Amino acid sequence: MSAYLLAVLAMLAAGAGPSLAGDGMSMPQAVSTPSTGTLKLCRNWVLWDSCREYGKVEIPGEIAVGMTFPIDFGSNAKTINFTVKSITHDSGECRILRMGEDGHMLQSTAHPVDMLIVRSCRPVR
Repeated sequence: MSAYLLAVLAMLAAGAGPSLAGDGMSMPQAVSTPSTGTLKLCRNWVLWDSCREYGKVEIPGEIAVGMTFPIDFGSNAKTINFTVKSITHDSGECRILRMGEDGHMLQSTAHPVDMLIVRSCRPVR
């Protein structure tokens, strides 16, 4: 093993490596929102994935992990029940990930995930 690789491994073992959460990133249990956000819905078509964003959807002013709420979207009025699986907050923006109806997250590491993108959100303490 090279000296460089040994030094990198020693730094990582000591906790001196990059943070997995990133600078300023957190995973709060609840956030306050401006009551609007962008809904991103993704589908897996076996050979490819596609995502569509719906802007300015109305959402609750406060959202917490485990909460379920309806979202109306699209020009041809559709409604989904959005159950919050997890929330990430980074530099004033939140990504609120959706849980599937069967209780599993609608995501794998290889495919995009349904989410709400909320600008100007703040963790609730």
